[in-house]
Amino acid sequence: MEGWGVSSTRAARVASCGCVTAEKRAYIYTLTDCLYQDLDILCLTPYRGGVEAIKRRLCQQDDRFYTVRARNPANKWKVLYWRTDSEEVGFERFKIDILIPGDLELPNIHPHFIIKIDKFPCAPLALLLLHKLKGWDDRCNSRRQDFLAKIPGDVRDIGDLLRIANELGLNITKSKPYISRSFREDSYERVRDFSLQHRAYIPFWTGLGLHDPTDEGYF
Repeated sequence: MEGWGVSSTRAARVASCGCVTAEKRAYIYTLTDCLYQDLDILCLTPYRGGVEAIKRRLCQQDDRFYTVRARNPANKWKVLYWRTDSEEVGFERFKIDILIPGDLELPNIHPHFIIKIDKFPCAPLALLLLHKLKGWDDRCNSRRQDFLAKIPGDVRDIGDLLRIANELGLNITKSKPYISRSFREDSYERVRDFSLQHRAYIPFWTGLGLHDPTDEGYF
């Protein structure tokens, strides 16, 4: 695995073609210059030992990476953080989620489809939007209070991504090799559910190639 470097919370970079972020903040930053406190990285290069081994390797390579035990003692994994040099309150560190293909139905993305934003490898926007929608749906169907508390944030994130996708002229109905047919069909159902609860966003979904998502025959 090649070395990874993150310079600050304003400009995070991963110096490896073997990984890609699945994180909406990379897109938000280019338009709003927002700070962010966490980063999701999808590792495309197989690594012996999986996610936890990757975390250990990062901590060995750079002491700015460190791990803490998960809050739930039943969870065996550790939470990875990056220690920044920022003096801004709340941005002294940010959390890094390491993912591999198959986690959360994330695919193995061919390098051709990886988007570069300020030299930062990012997941295709269509995939990112639909996976954020999946996260919203999963939380809506959860009984965990900590998950339910995050739903308003998910709605804001989806709204941000919808605006960006419309500005970029994205069409999510076009077939894409990194989005399976089953995931696409499930996503359309989630779009309908989201639109019924948040009707103000219907024009944004329509702008991505869908008819009125609340219409039974829209896809």
